[in-house]
Amino acid sequence: MLSRFTIAIPLVLSLVAFVLSNLCLFAGRDKGFMEDYAIARLNTSMLGHSLLASESSSSSSDDDNDDDGLFEDLKDKWNEVKDDIIDEINNVTSQIVDEWAEALGIAEWYSLHVVNVCEGYYKGNATNKNAGLNITHCTKARVDFNVSEMLNKELSIGPVDLSLADLGWSDEINDALDNLNDALLGLFIVYLVAIIASGIAMIGCVAALVLFRPHLSPRDTLINSRWAKVNSFLASLAAMSVFTGSVIVTVTADKAIKKLNRYGDDVGVSATKGNKFRALSWTAVAFAVTASLYWMAHKYLIKRQQRREWTERKANNDSPARGNSHEMTNVRA
Repeated sequence: MLSRFTIAIPLVLSLVAFVLSNLCLFAGRDKGFMEDYAIARLNTSMLGHSLLASESSSSSSDDDNDDDGLFEDLKDKWNEVKDDIIDEINNVTSQIVDEWAEALGIAEWYSLHVVNVCEGYYKGNATNKNAGLNITHCTKARVDFNVSEMLNKELSIGPVDLSLADLGWSDEINDALDNLNDALLGLFIVYLVAIIASGIAMIGCVAALVLFRPHLSPRDTLINSRWAKVNSFLASLAAMSVFTGSVIVTVTADKAIKKLNRYGDDVGVSATKGNKFRALSWTAVAFAVTASLYWMAHKYLIKRQQRREWTERKANNDSPARGNSHEMTNVRA
């Protein structure tokens, strides 16, 4: 049986979905805020290292051809940092890995969030998957950032004045990052729609809670039915939006990350997916879908109640007519 207090259930569900959708949208918005909930994280601590290693190997075997290789082009720029790294280029230690990105003038990692990018250095060995994160900077909120441009800019103002092209950065890597950026733009849109729909759905739940009338009259039943339809639409819109966002993260972003890892391995860049963000997004889906299912069931029960009341009214209207018919028959007799 429908009651006023059952409407508190979708209210709570919509509230949780609203909060979780906000967290998905604004994770990483400020420095240190939910940094572990990145959609993807680029590891650039070894960017260009393998390419430089191969160049140093070829230069040591044939000094006469040094001028034709990338190592010779970088030789005049590298200064004191170059000699320290090249001495142990074939036996990389954690200390060299940690110093490499700093020598290039870039961060060791870049985390991609829905509305911004953060960067920093690893705590300890950058090759350790469980290494902690030191955050040095987060960009301003925007939805059209380009990680390749960020890296190029940092390399150009670094101590050796390089570009991504110098380090073997390929068009395929750029394409993978572009696909990832497109996915982030899509996430911004669907999470924004989910937040708006969930917020309005909460207002609708409060209105339905206040205006709910338990079986008082056909007019009250009609009012309950209309509120159920409105809230069902809003809850379904929120559920559809956050579900779409979760699919984008799980499928589209994952595909871009795999492509980046496939082509980025040659230049020493890799990416990892944000499992915590995915869990957060799918949890929001669960709450939003449950709220939507509640209103669908609520709407169905109201319709069933309307049919029952209509049947009862029809039966009551038919009863006097039958009684009058019997009386007329008796009079004639």
